[in-house]
Amino acid sequence: MRFAVVVVLTIAVFGGWGLPSPAADFSTPAAGASLGEDFEGLPPGPGRAAVYFTCTACHSLNQFTQQRMDREDWAGLPPGPGREEVFYLCQACHSLKTVLQQRLSRESWDETLVWMIEEQGMPAPEPADYARLLDYLGAYLSPEAPR
Repeated sequence: MRFAVVVVLTIAVFGGWGLPSPAADFSTPAAGASLGEDFEGLPPGPGRAAVYFTCTACHSLNQFTQQRMDREDWAGLPPGPGREEVFYLCQACHSLKTVLQQRLSRESWDETLVWMIEEQGMPAPEPADYARLLDYLGAYLSPEAPR
């Protein structure tokens, strides 16, 4: 559950994907409350309403406003070229914890990606994107990479 909240928060605030549901109206306050009261504790900015309404469905505002984590901390993947591609492609089907604990060699990551494309229905990335994914996984999620 915590992972799902992190993913939703990351996408809503930083991913530029907009609101989680196109049919939802997150622009108005809950019945009987003003907009300012609903968002108490959240700084203004893009994604504010989506974060508020998505996260407070299960959590109090204090559970996530007191975290004071930056984007890198919320996502959990080490920063580096290809990080966002790995984040969006892998987390579509897996917990990022599953990806982080694999620690495969570059060759094994390549075999795994080919298997996921050919056998598991993962969309095949463009060649340049595939190379970027593989470079990231091989460099940052290899057995030799620092944890």
